[in-house]
Amino acid sequence: MRPPTERRLEILLGLLLLLAAAWLRLGGPGRYIASDELRWTCRAINFHAALVEGRPADTFQVGHPGVLTMWLGSLALPLEAAGDWRQLCDETQGGKDLTRFDDLGNEGLLQTITPRIFAIRRGVALGSTLLLALAWWLMRAGLGLAPVSALGALSLLAFEPFVIAHSRVMHVDALLAGSCLAAILALAAWARRFAAEAAREPGSPAALARSRSRRWALAAGALAGLAMLAKSAGFVLGPFALAGLAWQGLRRRRWRAAASDALAWGTACGLVYVALWPAMWVDPLGSLLRDCETPTAATALAEAGTADAVAAAEAGADDDEGACNSGVLVKLLAEGGVPHQNGNYFMGRPVADPGPFFYPLAILFRSSPWALLGLLLALGASRPRWPAARRSAAEPGAAAVPADADEQLALRWLLAWALVFLLLLTPGAKKMDRYMLPALMALAAAAGIALTPRLAAGLDGLMRLLGRRLGPSAGLAALLSLALVAGLEASGPRARPYPLTWYNPLLGGSRGAESVLLIGWGEGYDLAAEFLNAQPNAASLEVAARGVANLGPLFAGRTESMGGYQPGRTDWVVVYRSQVQRRQDEALLALYHDRPSDKAAYVGRINGLDMVWVYPNASLAPLRERLAELATAEDIVIAGGETVLARGWDLAGPAAGRPALYRYWGHWAAADVERELLPTLPEGWRRAWVLRYPGYDPPATEEVLSGIARRGRSERIDFVDGSAVEITEFTRTDDS
Repeated sequence: MRPPTERRLEILLGLLLLLAAAWLRLGGPGRYIASDELRWTCRAINFHAALVEGRPADTFQVGHPGVLTMWLGSLALPLEAAGDWRQLCDETQGGKDLTRFDDLGNEGLLQTITPRIFAIRRGVALGSTLLLALAWWLMRAGLGLAPVSALGALSLLAFEPFVIAHSRVMHVDALLAGSCLAAILALAAWARRFAAEAAREPGSPAALARSRSRRWALAAGALAGLAMLAKSAGFVLGPFALAGLAWQGLRRRRWRAAASDALAWGTACGLVYVALWPAMWVDPLGSLLRDCETPTAATALAEAGTADAVAAAEAGADDDEGACNSGVLVKLLAEGGVPHQNGNYFMGRPVADPGPFFYPLAILFRSSPWALLGLLLALGASRPRWPAARRSAAEPGAAAVPADADEQLALRWLLAWALVFLLLLTPGAKKMDRYMLPALMALAAAAGIALTPRLAAGLDGLMRLLGRRLGPSAGLAALLSLALVAGLEASGPRARPYPLTWYNPLLGGSRGAESVLLIGWGEGYDLAAEFLNAQPNAASLEVAARGVANLGPLFAGRTESMGGYQPGRTDWVVVYRSQVQRRQDEALLALYHDRPSDKAAYVGRINGLDMVWVYPNASLAPLRERLAELATAEDIVIAGGETVLARGWDLAGPAAGRPALYRYWGHWAAADVERELLPTLPEGWRRAWVLRYPGYDPPATEEVLSGIARRGRSERIDFVDGSAVEITEFTRTDDS
């Protein structure tokens, strides 16, 4: 029996690690908005509203299904705090249709979602931390691992930057990974008890018919149900668990007991899945098997290549479903074999499917150096040991490397799960590094289990060479060393406040990853927003960006998709790293990003890597130069009020050596020009220069001015973006 002091020290160290994990996930102000976070925030608000209003069918929001994320989001953000977004999330199809914020009267409305996104994230962060605590308890109580091994695993899980990154955003992958890890550990605990019962009662009919390990099968099934609610990829646990249960039953010759436990596992899994998702109460078949293969309006738009479809894709879409949402299993099977709608990038070029080497390389880049070292040790420790090797390790004075049955069992289950999950992911064309998170967390846990006791043995051996002996304190020293190194990296400048851009420093960090993997999931748009918000009259500016849902809530002005770029009306163009890697919006990239002569007004860098570029409108400078050549201080300039030129014009007037500018609006007819514009023009004006963008501005202003002034020369300026502007001279004579 362990002394109470050791037990209290173990609990204290575990709580300190969990507090550090919670701080890394919950602490610090929100900066960037990751892709799809706006959608998941709206889905959680819609889910919560459906619960409160007694509409269980409407708790089905999407086929992912993300139920665990929506439950935690509902707890983190009360409906009262959602405010207008309770209605807006419903009207925008769960945050998918952002075009309504372009309507007059909705200015500034999109920005009000930002504090709600930052608040609702806390539910995922807290849930992820609680799953870490559960994993630690399962390693100790369920698997009987040594304290130093379980705490070592907790250290790596708490401080892996990629795990932290996804635990800080309102999404599904961190909760899926944590639930899968807990379910696998519970399965390993079941296997441990199952084997022990077979050893105690060999050949006993009672031992063959029943299993006292059933409670662990029930726990593993319940946790698998949580994983399946988190994301449909959790269904992989089903065949994996049943195969593991069957193998143990055959191996131990306890088939009936294993079958009974498999039934218990499936029952617990199903009960949790149904109980926590009200949509399953009223429409279980539709929630799982609804088939939306018939093209929806969104699909038709996408096939036609319309601007609305482009805008939907650029808003951070992870699906293109309309009113019909495919059931969980249908969506799971349909999406896996289809490349990501926005494309991908691998080994220096844009691709549809990165191929079979994507996930192995992604693991190398996304794992910490100590996790990779521990993984190598785990692979060695999980191998069967020859009898001679076991006898040698048991001899007095041997190094304290506890490669016992419990450790080996845990390592084998974790490594097997990671391998199976990755093998099932690899054939699918749709690949992203975050999809591998369940495997990566299992590998990190295995690495921590193997690394810490062997590090302790190494420290003890080193001290013996120096004539001293650490004894039991070697484990504590090893654990503290690992936690310190991993914790400093997780809280250091490479990982905070942008853990998504952390990559293994042994492979060159983010600079090494830029030519291998797709980089950028929204981080960096906040830097562009800071620059744009610092511009004069920022609220009146219009920006074109690929990530409308990433930039729009952070920018004070109006954010349009790249498909909504208008040559004379878009003030700034924001180009993002993943957009450049995928070669999306090729024409605009060629115009703004690829031309060596055009320098960005601002470049946002993270970890030494250019993440976002902000370019001024390419047509503005040549237009200003030409106007300076044509117009004198006594002239007047008349331009569309929506244009970049009008928004940025210095209205100081002739005293500043520039002509005054007067505005008309694109929706005006001739009567509006006579009523609204003419009375504002100065008395005695002699010459006016009217600017009109063909295809955007109506000729009403020129028609009205032709009645009171003589139309003079007209010239057309063609810009590099393919647009043009017409400048027409009107001279007012004494008799006119």
